[in-house]
Amino acid sequence: MDQYHRPSGSAARGTSSRTAPLRAFLAALLTVGGTLAVALQQAPFTASGSSRADADNRPNVLLILTDDMARTDLRWMPETRRLIQNRGVTSTGFVSNHPMCCPARAEILTGQYAQNNGVHHNKGVFGGYPSLKSPDNNLGSWLRSTGYRTAFVGKHLNGWETTRDHQGGWTVFNPILGNIYGAYDLTMFRNGNPATYRGVHTADLMGELTTRYIKRFSDSGAPFFIWTNQVPPHDMFVNGRFRPPVPAIRHNFLYRDAMPPSLSDPAFNEADVSDKPAWVRQRSPVSKKRVISLHRARIRSLRAVDDQVRAAVRTLRETGELANTYIVFASDNGFQLGEHRTVGKNKPYEESLQVPFLVRGPGIPVGAVRTGMFGMADVAPTIAAMAKVQPGRPVDGRSMLPFLRRGGTPYSHYLIQGGADDADWWWRGVRSQDHVYVRYAATGAEELYDRRSDPHQLVNLAGDPAHREVKQEYADRLARLEHCAGASCRTGGAPES
Repeated sequence: MDQYHRPSGSAARGTSSRTAPLRAFLAALLTVGGTLAVALQQAPFTASGSSRADADNRPNVLLILTDDMARTDLRWMPETRRLIQNRGVTSTGFVSNHPMCCPARAEILTGQYAQNNGVHHNKGVFGGYPSLKSPDNNLGSWLRSTGYRTAFVGKHLNGWETTRDHQGGWTVFNPILGNIYGAYDLTMFRNGNPATYRGVHTADLMGELTTRYIKRFSDSGAPFFIWTNQVPPHDMFVNGRFRPPVPAIRHNFLYRDAMPPSLSDPAFNEADVSDKPAWVRQRSPVSKKRVISLHRARIRSLRAVDDQVRAAVRTLRETGELANTYIVFASDNGFQLGEHRTVGKNKPYEESLQVPFLVRGPGIPVGAVRTGMFGMADVAPTIAAMAKVQPGRPVDGRSMLPFLRRGGTPYSHYLIQGGADDADWWWRGVRSQDHVYVRYAATGAEELYDRRSDPHQLVNLAGDPAHREVKQEYADRLARLEHCAGASCRTGGAPES
């Protein structure tokens, strides 16, 4: 086993964390294409030994999820564009309708909105893994109960690490247990047998684990579902505080001249915020230098994810599974880089809501673009449909599979919302192709934007008498959607006939 990447049980005896990045760099130089050839110990797995051709020929599903990736960041991921986007469908209308890490992941796990799955925020009374209702009844368990091999690897919901709950539904359950936002020296759960991996970058580690699971599962004679949760381009924890993401060393000097698309957005450091809610009016313009530096760190960190997308596709091809595998690539939420004077997420603005969503696989057309609106609550029903299984709980979303394959009818209106760490909700709203409406729970403040004439959301129409009827229509839809469950969520809050 490679001495630099041997997993250790607890304190990584004999390895200095200060030398880890250098060791990772040296190891990368010895490999092809920058992919670390790491002999990683994995969680226990028992294969059936049968031939895939003689067994269950239902398709595999590989879900790759990044963290805080804006839709515009995709332009700096050439392998992901080449191998997934150009070989499948790009859904430009897909949104992270609850644009924050834990709520988005909870929607994927359950197919339910936060009012039904319990996760409104990353922390607090309504936040993180402790708030997730019926955690063992999840997408993984639905597939595993019908014969799928399943694996969860990478970042879980915040707070899971304090419970060490061996969540049901996963053949291999391997979330990050320690140093979750670290670039190196992560401790992985490994089905309850933790190990720390020294000197390997977080994105490369998740990628290596993913390819290992592909190889193991492809020999089992059963279809498989692997959900890989990458940390980049999220900020990383360095020397006791969050800082810009740390790229893999081989990517430290990429994109020296890259400029963030936000700088050319009219909403960047929005000059007149007098019509915005108080939390925007109180903000000062952000530093352009800071935004440029953060953007370059983010896209550099994504290049290691890009390398691992290539490695996963290569492994699927080598194992003969590529043609029978759906690959879904997305981010949990978008990210603002100065638009409306904000750097971050969990906001009701397009930069927080819009995320990349790419799919390739059986029956998916090559190079197609779909503009219709769908969101995170639809991911679980879609993967269930790909696997030909029924969800194990009432879902609020619906399968995108017919839409991805042939086009079809998307949502007319979609519930969007943001939680607070000290209250039930911060804001909730309704988004359509024409308008977006938002109401803030604590203050009653409202925002209404015409998405067609004002795509940058500069002019708040909520107080305009000429738009009173439109605002009322959306407020009425929100009143119906904010308490919806199951089929009633899929109507877009339309009035009952």
